Amino acid sequence: MNPHFLRPASTILFLFAFLTGAAEPEKPSLSDFDALVGRWVELRSTLAAEKQSWEEDEQRWNEEIALLETEKAALLNEIETSSAFSATEDKKRMDLLTQKEKLDRELNSLRGVLDRAEASLRTWEPFLPEQLREQTAPLFQALPQNETDAPHHSIVKRAQNVVALFTRIETLQNNVHATRETLDVAGQRRQVEVLYLGLACGFAVSANNDWAASGLPAAEGWRWTPGGVDPLAVRTALDVLNRQRTATLVELPLHVQPEVAR
Repeated sequence: MNPHFLRPASTILFLFAFLTGAAEPEKPSLSDFDALVGRWVELRSTLAAEKQSWEEDEQRWNEEIALLETEKAALLNEIETSSAFSATEDKKRMDLLTQKEKLDRELNSLRGVLDRAEASLRTWEPFLPEQLREQTAPLFQALPQNETDAPHHSIVKRAQNVVALFTRIETLQNNVHATRETLDVAGQRRQVEVLYLGLACGFAVSANNDWAASGLPAAEGWRWTPGGVDPLAVRTALDVLNRQRTATLVELPLHVQPEVAR
């Protein structure tokens, strides 16, 4: 799984947009620019390292689960065959039963890991913009309702679903998205176009470019705050992303906030 980064032109566009920041009245110095570029590269390297680590874990899980399932099926087949033999085969059958129980215990040891992973994934759902949830909705629906419901689901299918859902969320986190939505802001519903920078922040603009708002994810859903952002800047960024305009420099405010506890 290779991370999906912005196209070079769009990367420069948004990087410079973040660095200039609408809230900063003065132009950044070259040293500030170099420092923030270095930080940006560091963050991308960290994301790549985490993605590689997850890919390695995913491969190891799938291999271990497949091996355990294969061994379990083979042992069950031997147990059924041995039941037709004479009493002299009883000891062998008991040995196979012991091995099967051991394999079952190893499979069950994965349940705790899956329970924690699924609980963590459920907390992510409110942080996903509604228009981007279509890609993850079937996977969220496939999660067990709770730990009581979990034993009714195959461990293998649960593990595959967890891996797929983490991968989809990571893809959304690492890309820029444009959507059309109806937002309820300050008691008013507006038809807007929205630019999402991963799952970190978003910018909305009305069709006639007379209204704009910035948005941040929250546990109860995305919060949108009107004002504080130039509608024409948001429109320009959307046009560049949609390839309706050549790359150009725009300024958008980037609000950095502490990680929300999930």
